[in-house]
Amino acid sequence: MIKNTIVTIFGASFLAVSAHAAEYELITTKADFDSLVVGKKLYIDDNHVTIRKNGSIKGKFGGKQLKGAWEWRDGAWCRTLTTHSNNSDCQQWEVNGNQFRVTRERGKGKQFIYVTK
Repeated sequence: MIKNTIVTIFGASFLAVSAHAAEYELITTKADFDSLVVGKKLYIDDNHVTIRKNGSIKGKFGGKQLKGAWEWRDGAWCRTLTTHSNNSDCQQWEVNGNQFRVTRERGKGKQFIYVTK
């Protein structure tokens, strides 16, 4: 009886997590990215970034100014930073209301969540 209850609770928790994860919708076109993301101030804790229509990136991370450039390429958002780590990365973006789940390395790398306020 206890074992069945634990399995049921675990199963219900797993379904809730799976359902929550499914709420994110992949952004697949530049037009959708422009309408959903561009021009908005995106936050991770006290850090923020704005992706501008002119192809530039501006923000503040770790107390330092963040700058760079971006373009939409082959179904992914690609950016090159000119501050911080001076690197490039193409990222997969997904949306769920005011949250954006971003996965580095074209969907194969680490994930993080931006929030608009």
